[in-house]
Amino acid sequence: MPSQSLSICGLKLRPCAAVLTLFIGLLLTTTVFLPVPANAKLKNRAQDTSKSTSKVASAPASRGKFKAAGAKVATAPRGVVRPLVLGCGNATPTISFGQTVNGTLANGDCVSPIDGSFYDAYSFTGAAGQQVTIDMTSTAFDPYLYLMRPGETTISADPNTTIQDDDGGGGTNARISLTLQTSGTYTILANSYGTGITPVGTGAYTLTLTGSGTGTTTLRIDTVTPRAGRASGGQQVKLVGAFDNLSSVVFGGVAVSWSYTNGTSEIAFNTPAHAVGAVGIDLANTSGGALSKSNAFAYLPTTFTDDTLTVGVTTAKAQHIIELRQAVDALRAVAGLAPAAWTDATLAPTVTIIKAVHITELRAYLDEAATQLGYPTSPYTDPSLGAGFTIKRVHIEELRQRIRSIAG
Repeated sequence: MPSQSLSICGLKLRPCAAVLTLFIGLLLTTTVFLPVPANAKLKNRAQDTSKSTSKVASAPASRGKFKAAGAKVATAPRGVVRPLVLGCGNATPTISFGQTVNGTLANGDCVSPIDGSFYDAYSFTGAAGQQVTIDMTSTAFDPYLYLMRPGETTISADPNTTIQDDDGGGGTNARISLTLQTSGTYTILANSYGTGITPVGTGAYTLTLTGSGTGTTTLRIDTVTPRAGRASGGQQVKLVGAFDNLSSVVFGGVAVSWSYTNGTSEIAFNTPAHAVGAVGIDLANTSGGALSKSNAFAYLPTTFTDDTLTVGVTTAKAQHIIELRQAVDALRAVAGLAPAAWTDATLAPTVTIIKAVHITELRAYLDEAATQLGYPTSPYTDPSLGAGFTIKRVHIEELRQRIRSIAG
């Protein structure tokens, strides 16, 4: 059918034009016509104040990478590219296939030239024909991913120019899945959905790189069970994933004996003794593949200084709080949460006075990590503990017991 047109004041206008009418007073009306490309697939990272106003469900998907329902209108015109300073002058860290990185977007990070949001950059070496999946998840903000091809030094708001994704990983999580067309060094930008006015999207995130085919390993860790245990060791840990031709398992820096428990998709081993803290897992196979997963498991204390607290006898000490903080920090690292911001970060024995805020912070930070890892929580004695309260034996003992329960 021939295209139709509308004549106004002698001008022919396309019916697909978007019309914006501005009313000035009661008599003057100004009409501005903004042409909208029929196949526009741009990313809104500057003008919307809520995600609900940015959905463009009718837009076609871009090369299978950009979820149409999450398409966002860009500040820059389509096709405009912006130069990028990777790492903001620092070396760009590498990420390996099968590796999960726990990172944090915060003030002082690199700033996107597209919208002013923060990003972290990671690089990996890929081969043409390789199947690659990049996942970015966060409970603190809406993740956004860019993938820069070898030799690229700019990024664009147009997904036909720069590989990118918003919600392809389910919910607000981002995922890029593709077959690499060129061999070389690729760069991942772990980014957030920004407003263009004030940078948003700060907090903890996880970034995972997986792949198959040429040049990749067949090693993959999907789950670690349990996520925490006793510092004394001797507990069984199960890994579920892909462990073809596995040759070695290093847990917290210690080589451990292991066995297959469900074909090559599950292995089990016993934990060695280790100091309190978060530890990683390193795997290797006979074909030269390797995989590292940081902050995979939290070693927790089950005995403490003054292990038996006696009312009227035991004095609350800085060491009691320090030991609890160490356990909470380990759990938060494994949960992928931001480090705790402790009041009186450095506690000095015989100098620092133990305060109610030290207890309330431990409760809040511990419960947040426990919930994230799937461990139960329960109410505390004196839930409204505040300034002027006397620190009691039960306040410390409840925290210790909760950590012992998680340790198993």
